[in-house]
Amino acid sequence: MITDFGIDTHVTGLLPEHLAARHGHMAVSCCVRSRQGGTRVVVKVVVGSGDAVGDRVRRRLLAWGDLVMMRKQLVTLKKPAEASVDPETRRR
Repeated sequence: MITDFGIDTHVTGLLPEHLAARHGHMAVSCCVRSRQGGTRVVVKVVVGSGDAVGDRVRRRLLAWGDLVMMRKQLVTLKKPAEASVDPETRRR
């Protein structure tokens, strides 16, 4: 569920409570940062902590799984975003 956003800057969401009860609390923020020659998308995932061994294993597996899924999502978004940019602008 989206909890906060800024037009052309960021979007933040939380895992809904009924899913958090099963998988643990988690928040994800995607931020767009300007940089020389273009933009950069930065994603931050925060997972609730727990001291049980199962919680630590879940967080570790979630991090690796998220790495794979997030990379795929960002590469998928990159293609149409680059296609919509004027080629003259992209060369800088």
